[in-house]
Amino acid sequence: MTLPRPLATALLALALPLHALAAGFDCAKASAPIEQALCGDAELSLADFVLTERYRHLAAHCSAETAQAQRQWLAQTRAAFTPGPAGLDDLRHRYQQRNDQLLRELDACSLKTPIRPLRISTVGGVDSFKLPWVEAPSPEVARRINDVVFARFADLPAAPATLRDAAAALAPRDGEQRGIREVEFTVRRNDGRLLVLEFSAEGCGSYCENFTEQMSFDARNGKALENEALFTEAGLKAMTQHFNATRAARGRALIAHAIRERSAEADALDLYRYCIKGWTGRFSSMPVPELGASGWQLRGGHCSSHASRPWDLLDNLDVPLPRALLQAHLNAYGRSLLLAEGDVRDPAPPAMACRRTTPLPAPPTAPIRSFAVGVQHQLVLLADGQLLAWGANNDGQLGRGEERNDFVPQQAIAVPGQFAQVAAGHGWSAAIDTEGRLWTWGSNYMASLGDGSTTPRSRPVQIGNGYVQLRAEERWGLALHRDGSLWTWGGRTASRDPANGHETYVTRPWKLGDGFAQIELGPRGELQALTRDGEIWTWRGSHPMPGPADTPRRLGTGFTRLAGHQMQAAYKPDGSLWAWGQTLAAMLDTRGENERPPQSVGTGFAQAVYADHGVVAALKDDGSLWLTHRRGSVRQLEQVGCGYQRVALVGTTWERRSNDFRVVALRDDSRLVAWPVKGAPGEPTPAAPWDLGPGWQQLEMADGQWGNRGPDLLLADREGRLWQRRPLADNDRPTAKDWLQRVDTGAR
Repeated sequence: MTLPRPLATALLALALPLHALAAGFDCAKASAPIEQALCGDAELSLADFVLTERYRHLAAHCSAETAQAQRQWLAQTRAAFTPGPAGLDDLRHRYQQRNDQLLRELDACSLKTPIRPLRISTVGGVDSFKLPWVEAPSPEVARRINDVVFARFADLPAAPATLRDAAAALAPRDGEQRGIREVEFTVRRNDGRLLVLEFSAEGCGSYCENFTEQMSFDARNGKALENEALFTEAGLKAMTQHFNATRAARGRALIAHAIRERSAEADALDLYRYCIKGWTGRFSSMPVPELGASGWQLRGGHCSSHASRPWDLLDNLDVPLPRALLQAHLNAYGRSLLLAEGDVRDPAPPAMACRRTTPLPAPPTAPIRSFAVGVQHQLVLLADGQLLAWGANNDGQLGRGEERNDFVPQQAIAVPGQFAQVAAGHGWSAAIDTEGRLWTWGSNYMASLGDGSTTPRSRPVQIGNGYVQLRAEERWGLALHRDGSLWTWGGRTASRDPANGHETYVTRPWKLGDGFAQIELGPRGELQALTRDGEIWTWRGSHPMPGPADTPRRLGTGFTRLAGHQMQAAYKPDGSLWAWGQTLAAMLDTRGENERPPQSVGTGFAQAVYADHGVVAALKDDGSLWLTHRRGSVRQLEQVGCGYQRVALVGTTWERRSNDFRVVALRDDSRLVAWPVKGAPGEPTPAAPWDLGPGWQQLEMADGQWGNRGPDLLLADREGRLWQRRPLADNDRPTAKDWLQRVDTGAR
């Protein structure tokens, strides 16, 4: 077996001291354990091939600093490797992390490289089956294009690594793959900006049918064109309406002609009318523009099933796109690609330069220390250590000594004591007081109070001492002891009666481990812990509650603190923020993958918050506000504006979870603004944010996911009064008076 460009080859290219190895690297002669590991694992072999390609291009064309960084990574990787399954997992983790980093550097470099046509070769196994093979100065540009083509027409998850491999992969074909028996292609445009490939193919199912299909790519980065990247949000809506209205009008004219000429059966006419109704309906969409003989156009697609297409009056009703129409609705990136106007290489608008000339004034009182939300009750810990509770009290979760539910929704009562931490679950509450004592009260279903019973408590009961951090899930809790031990309680079954299914629960806290410095809960309630030596552990399983038998997943070392509740992110000593899972997918383009190792998402972050459905809002030290933005399949952070000091994401409804969220942000001038953002966000910049007025000093966001609610919000004005949002319909555009209601704290 010969390994293509393994780690040893990369090290040789960097002139690092290694055993004498030929450039081809015969794996039969591999001596070092890491070399044998690379030779024996196909996934690692491919990862190393990709890494070497990316490194060589970056070092030759992009950055002189790449070689030094690569040397450091290679040395660290060799030193850290240990033979065995754990060592292989770590090696895969390191390769994926490094390859992702090099890919981002390649994409950044592609924004600066000269525009040149791509090299197109022909590869195929038989005379009637020919596919293009793209070669580009950057290996990643070619790989992206070839991957799409070979996945569509050759039924391969990814393109082969080289032209020779591609020829070998297509050689044994029997002439038919994935229903495609014949295919040929034409290069419609290859000007260095845009690559347009047109395929003429024969697809076979129950019978065979010829079809034509276009694929268009940005030749500068290899990404397939997507409407969300080409058009402004308003422009895409207008173009979609134009496209569907135009083909619907033409369709109606064809139907009228068929009726006059009696050239179509009644059931076919009914089908055509049904198609037109769908084209103009609420969920109508628009295809990516195609390059026709006379310019850009939109291809209408089919109405009938393929068995009836030879007689389909509405088949392929193409809609031409005049240049003036495109100019009015494309963004700068789209005009650069489709109309060759300018050289814009990124669909995201350029970030503004934000700068604070003077530091923010200190808030007069800053009354809120933390805020917690249960299903129908809320807890707020004030700066002076007082704990206020309001909302439902049917399980005694307000801690006032009774289980009566005759509450006034916004009238807060004080829980006796002085507290430092607070948390809320489903009908129960928990707090750590200033002496480190841990208290719980409310519902004790599934032993959620950890007090040795399943009896509800209407007053706080102490279950431990010496604790410094607290978190609560729906039916279980977590607390970090000052000695570094991590304890959890509730939700764990002790036994089950096979006769009637009755369960008993472990009623006391049990230790999960030692040596921890910080804990947080992720977006699905999964436990995340930072060890005292800077390593991140996460627990996952069929149930989010971790148990003694659950094995944590270790994500890496060198971290100083976790980013916050619901965030899958942590900081390193240099101030860089590293994210993983759903948070990473909301901040960087990971192609929808949630299992990547932690990746650096940048520096200078002062705050970052996450809401379900993959939305992150983040503030940087310079006052810039950033928000998750989706352009087709690409999801990443884009800048919204300058002059912000705090941000939160809240759900739009009180009773149910919605795909819609509102961004609420506190500006430097103490004004509060808000605007809607969908779970699949459109333009991040608010054209007209809702101005909720001046005079605010603090806003805090709480999880609030229990009972299928979105995140919740608590605010403090400059006089120290507390306010909470009220439920509103999704389409409301509220003022501060409409949207907020004051929390009655009484005389404290």
